[in-house]
Amino acid sequence: DDHDYGLNDCGASNPYKQTAKDLFLERFGAAEDDPRRSRGGLYTSHAFGAAPNRTQVILLDTRWFRSELKRDSGAAHGRYAPYTEAEAGRLTMLGEEQWAWLEARLREPADLRLVFSTVQVLSTAHGWERWGLIPTEVRRLRRLIRSSAARGVVFLSGDRHVGGVYVQPAAAGLNPYPLYEATASSLTHTVPPSLATGDEPPH
Repeated sequence: DDHDYGLNDCGASNPYKQTAKDLFLERFGAAEDDPRRSRGGLYTSHAFGAAPNRTQVILLDTRWFRSELKRDSGAAHGRYAPYTEAEAGRLTMLGEEQWAWLEARLREPADLRLVFSTVQVLSTAHGWERWGLIPTEVRRLRRLIRSSAARGVVFLSGDRHVGGVYVQPAAAGLNPYPLYEATASSLTHTVPPSLATGDEPPH
């Protein structure tokens, strides 16, 4: 998450990202030939079991390549505003290298795919970090799930300091089945009724 990475809400411009990456790989005992040592970011995947119970775990890096977010000084619940379609242009959440890698992983056989993102993918209820601040990237992800024929995608996210479950209905030309996301940071926290829609105070 951002604080492991070195700066609050940081993205591609973080000057400490290589140091943070090196410390991560050292702390978790990554092998010398681990692909993450020779490419940008910490994204990786694992698969377990056999059909019809094959589970794929995809760990995305939503910081190393991520474009800067748009500040919103007038936001009531958050500090960022979504880019418009015209503004989004070449802005990215994953970077082209990781997008290509993700497509290859989604085309691999699996019955359940747990896709981890450090920030929320489906939520639209706040102005804190989330995929929806770059709306073209959310749409690209939904279209990729469709074009890759990836079954069983479920998102898992954190960062918010509250827990929640979200659903994105199926839509023509986008995700062919409902997408679910569980935000667990943490599921044991309570929130005031005023925050039940998904907003939260600064943290």
